[in-house]
Amino acid sequence: MLSSIAIWVSLYFDRVLISQLLSVQEVGIYGIGYRLASLSSLIMMGFQTSLLPIIYSNLNRNETPKHIDKIFRYFLAIVFSFFLFLSFSVTEILEIIAPATYKNAAGLIFFLVPSIFISGMNVFVPGINIGKKTSYYIWINIMGALVNLLLNLYLIPIFGINGSALATMFSSFLVFCIQYNISQKYYYVPFRLAPIFINMMLVFAFSYCVLILKNPIISSLPMRIILFILFILSIIYSRLIDNEDFLYLKQRIKKLYN
Repeated sequence: MLSSIAIWVSLYFDRVLISQLLSVQEVGIYGIGYRLASLSSLIMMGFQTSLLPIIYSNLNRNETPKHIDKIFRYFLAIVFSFFLFLSFSVTEILEIIAPATYKNAAGLIFFLVPSIFISGMNVFVPGINIGKKTSYYIWINIMGALVNLLLNLYLIPIFGINGSALATMFSSFLVFCIQYNISQKYYYVPFRLAPIFINMMLVFAFSYCVLILKNPIISSLPMRIILFILFILSIIYSRLIDNEDFLYLKQRIKKLYN
């Protein structure tokens, strides 16, 4: 119950603070940004509902940790692609679904989409559950809620609603890092962190230029297409997804058309 309350505070109390420190209109803009970012939860649901049963049913197999790493990298390839696509298209989406007064919601995608994905990535670090140390979740989530609350109080007066979104992203990342380190002690997964870090930095850099800096050259449609192609090449050459898996996918696509 305490853990659930802490998670609820982390998810919803930012709107209360925005209404108190800024205005109700800013709450509306934040809400639009969060609804758009919540599209990413559709991806999370598929992995969350299917992965844990697979892990538990194959827990005693030596190759299971390597398979978790592989699935995690494929998951991140999908996540990064979705994040980049939404970053590049959110301005046009807002022009269709919302009045012009909500255009500032576009920048929130940069912080809120990673927040939603990070908050659900604990399914890839199952060591706390496997080690039956679930009491850790109480203290981790309470600490995450406190950090989120304090950062909101500090950042909202400085950066407005972007400060609240930044607080959410940072606290989600902190919670996941703690869960990751504890989980590895009870069930070690040999994650290949180098390609993950490389592609994460690349996606954040591209998204930042479009959403935050709003560079007119980078924000042009031809440049966005070029950046997306560069990212796909990065996935391949950094080996976020192994080459043999691309070949397998290519063969499967050929079979569909034959």
